[in-house]
Amino acid sequence: MEIGRGASIELRDRLQRLWDGDLSEVLVDPFSLFVICLDELWLQAQGIVSMVGAEFNRMERMALDMAHDMIHQAGTDRNHVKHDFVGLHNMAKHILHLKEGSAAGQLIMAHFGKFHQELQKQPPQGDAARHTMRSTGQYLAQKAVQFEVWDLRMTSLQQRMQNVINLSFNLVTQHDSHVMKNDSKSMKAIASVTMAFLPLATIAAIFGSEFFNFEDQEERILMANNFWIFWALTGPLSFVARILDFGNWNGHGKEARDTNDDTVLLRD
Repeated sequence: MEIGRGASIELRDRLQRLWDGDLSEVLVDPFSLFVICLDELWLQAQGIVSMVGAEFNRMERMALDMAHDMIHQAGTDRNHVKHDFVGLHNMAKHILHLKEGSAAGQLIMAHFGKFHQELQKQPPQGDAARHTMRSTGQYLAQKAVQFEVWDLRMTSLQQRMQNVINLSFNLVTQHDSHVMKNDSKSMKAIASVTMAFLPLATIAAIFGSEFFNFEDQEERILMANNFWIFWALTGPLSFVARILDFGNWNGHGKEARDTNDDTVLLRD
């Protein structure tokens, strides 16, 4: 007879041994079958939790090593800083599923314990039968404790996972800030060179215009009578450009403040 279709090999072997052996305990207290199934579920869950925990420890150590390198290599090239955010997402997903499994297991154990207590209110005849029911109740209580331990492990692992995600995000933010700081230094250098040559370029542009004549035989500089038009146009246009630029900066500043306020509200 085939037993446990779709179950694991270990569970099928245990049920087959029970079928081939003495079924008296099962006939007295059918909950003893659930004890076997819950015990096998617990063993499989612990194997999965151990594998997930080992992989998480590797990812956690990697994040901590990156943080250590960034602290002790300040000012150096940090292009090697890379985080496996896809792996972190998958790990968080597996931890969430295991957490759901532990919560479901606790709910099942609570109902099983309640139903078995109701069954014990009408104990069967005979010392052996009552001993079987007491043993089954003790096993169910033991499995309930084991599922609680499973849930505690998953809660701890879930919190550690969140800490690693926060650490990785902060490391990436710090790295991006360092890159932006280097870019800002480069832009400052370019701006400094531009400002150094800006007066020369301005003077050359003015004297290179048609308002000045350097071909006078008496080696004099002749200025056109309508040179005032240049300043009459340049002055107002420069003033309007400065006003528009000032309004643009104020608009960006207000938008940035509103964004920061929304971020604070979301965090709260």
